[in-house]
Amino acid sequence: MAMTVVCWGVTNSVGATTSSESILSGLDSGAIIAKEPTNRVASVGAPASLSLGVAGHLPISYQLLIDGSNFAEALDTTNLVWTTGGDATWFAQGTNSYDGVAAASSGPISTNQQSTLQTTVTGPGTLSFWWNASESFFNAYVFYVNGIQQASFFGSSGWQQKTIYLGAGSQTLLWKYINAGLSTGQDSGTLDQVAFTPGITLPTFTTSPTNQTLSAGATANFAAEAIGTPPLIYQWQFNGAGITGATNSSFCLTNVQASDAGNYALVVTNAYGKTNSSNVVLTINNSAPVITAQPVSQAMASRGKASFQVLVQGSEPLFYQWLFNGINILGATNPVLSLANLQMGNAGTYQLIISNSYGSVYSSNATLTVGATAVLAWGYNGFGQTNIPVQLTNVTAIAAGGYHNLALTGDGSVIGWGRNLEGQINVPSSLTNAVAICGGEYHSMALRRDGSVCCWGWNQYGQTNTPIGLSNVTQIAAGFEHSLALKKDGTVIAWGYNQFGQTNIPSGLSNVVAIAGGGLHSLALKSDGTVVAWGYNQFSQTNVPPQLSNVVAIAGGENHSLAIQSDGTVVIWGDNQLEQTNVPPGILNAVAIAGGESHSMVLQATGSVVVWKYNYFGQTNIPVVLTNATAIASGLQHCLALVNDGSPSITRQPLNVSAAGGADVTLSTGVTGLGPLSYQWQLNGTNIAGATNPSLSIPNVAVGNQGSYSVVVSNMYGSVTSSNAALTVLPLPSPLLFRTGPQYLQLTSDGFKLQVTGATGPVIIYSSTNLLNWQPVCTNSPTSGTVQYIDSAATNSGLRFYRAVQQ
Repeated sequence: MAMTVVCWGVTNSVGATTSSESILSGLDSGAIIAKEPTNRVASVGAPASLSLGVAGHLPISYQLLIDGSNFAEALDTTNLVWTTGGDATWFAQGTNSYDGVAAASSGPISTNQQSTLQTTVTGPGTLSFWWNASESFFNAYVFYVNGIQQASFFGSSGWQQKTIYLGAGSQTLLWKYINAGLSTGQDSGTLDQVAFTPGITLPTFTTSPTNQTLSAGATANFAAEAIGTPPLIYQWQFNGAGITGATNSSFCLTNVQASDAGNYALVVTNAYGKTNSSNVVLTINNSAPVITAQPVSQAMASRGKASFQVLVQGSEPLFYQWLFNGINILGATNPVLSLANLQMGNAGTYQLIISNSYGSVYSSNATLTVGATAVLAWGYNGFGQTNIPVQLTNVTAIAAGGYHNLALTGDGSVIGWGRNLEGQINVPSSLTNAVAICGGEYHSMALRRDGSVCCWGWNQYGQTNTPIGLSNVTQIAAGFEHSLALKKDGTVIAWGYNQFGQTNIPSGLSNVVAIAGGGLHSLALKSDGTVVAWGYNQFSQTNVPPQLSNVVAIAGGENHSLAIQSDGTVVIWGDNQLEQTNVPPGILNAVAIAGGESHSMVLQATGSVVVWKYNYFGQTNIPVVLTNATAIASGLQHCLALVNDGSPSITRQPLNVSAAGGADVTLSTGVTGLGPLSYQWQLNGTNIAGATNPSLSIPNVAVGNQGSYSVVVSNMYGSVTSSNAALTVLPLPSPLLFRTGPQYLQLTSDGFKLQVTGATGPVIIYSSTNLLNWQPVCTNSPTSGTVQYIDSAATNSGLRFYRAVQQ
């Protein structure tokens, strides 16, 4: 009890007096809520203020409870001290928790903001917690120990437990929820049941393996999880004996048979002891054959290869017999049937019979179609882009978009397959007489025989809006969301997405003979064998190597660029994070190239294909039946190849060339076909004597060498003639001459008059009095024709010399 003596003093204008003393006594009391907080309604992300009035013995401490819980209670860790920060604080809540009681959640944040929760423990010891996040894939939930990231996930996978061993010393634990963009601010990270057990620990199972009953031929998967002071060593056992190589926390056993039935257990060991899981029983039931993957129909080129395979499970031994058109194939008693040197007689229906002691089963029929050409596809197949349409025959060219494909047939029609969410495979009914095709990420293009262009598919950036009046087009190309066209006069037109300048044609670009589109960049090949690139350049994909010359073909990947030189070597530059620009050794006589998201492709003159680096979707796993390829194409994560019957095929046409008189010129073409191949070059349709090599060299060209060049390539299976390549010989510039007649060289009262002829560009006239020191006296001459000049300074000079230089 506290007591205080009080009295009152009273004063007026006459005088003052004091009252008698009184005693004020107060009883000690606990905190009393004098004014309750009131409900509030606030928008997500907006501030909200709560207050209350309190009376009672001082000092008074406060603890905010949300849904009846504080941090320590919500996280089940009353022995840890928590701090929260960032752009919004964490809070305790009871509506979303693992244990159904309470948990901590990050505060509402907007784009590029974060909310953090932190505590500190002293190791060594074992930390475990449960965490969850809302569904946005644009947000990240990350856990750090002493500033080093230990775990994270994007989006929501439900509540997950994480167990981590912490080393000796102070350990700062940080949970961070980050809004990386495109989120409303309603997403959050949630944390529950944080537990830290100090000291070293023996292995302890948190998840144990379970019993399994399977049919013969199936796959058994055993898994367990353990915690304890690391390192943890795992060893699976079968009937008490260690299984060789089974030293992970999980163990997979394929094609299980009766001999695999028995008891399985996992032994986990660390430096402080070992712990055995309980035994689990694998029971195997005998089974008749069951087909898990049927043979697939295919279309292949004659003289090529084909392969049929069936996946089956059941009790062993299994017996196989392949049938062709219902009749047993002699010796075809394996699960895989391989055919080589295909002929028309191999076309038909193939089927497999599988049997064992418990029964038999017939596979479905698979049809083999044999033709002059065929298309193969491999890699990512999320949109069916590697499923070749059965009706696809007589293909003359192929192209790949981001996740779709196009094929050009001999009658000038176009067929598309794969992703179609943007209409990129809905070929316009008006498209006929197509002679070339290409694909962007989500749009498609075709070139008609009359030089007009047709585009369809996604058009958010105008990439399918063919420029009005565009005509005389000889080539087309596409980037992600932009389109390119090469005109007959050697100029380039581009349209569509232009954030990085990919449609801004470089000033003065002319004499172009080939074009290509990368993801967000563009490339052009000039008639002199040099390459020009522009657009997005974060990975230096537009920085053409300075030594690159004599280029005959170009291509673009997402962020890298490719070129073939006239000697068949390949040069690649740009993004190399996955080594897609590292050309493998041994690539010779490249005739075609293509680039994907993070992989590169080369077609060699032998008809073989090389693909390297990024292989998450199997895009570098070239089909074993691929032979006699004549063309290649690449999507973002899949590959295409066009194969034929081994007859010669022009994969790269000879290019137009312009050269000054006296220069050396080489014409070349890319050809595939079964050897030996024979070549015959022609000028204006007439054979050139002795010109029977893959390339044609013309030294010291003169006007008489001008004309249209082509090459006829043949082998035992047929012949093919390339398109014409025009050789233009540029005249040598005429020499500059001072005209010497008296009417041209005159000394007048104005000065010395002289005249220069033969100018084909700006001319500078110099003067000297000693032939050693020269000074320019005329620098503003016309760009061509005759230059007249009067040297006014000559009247005061005894001797002057003159010379003219053309710029």
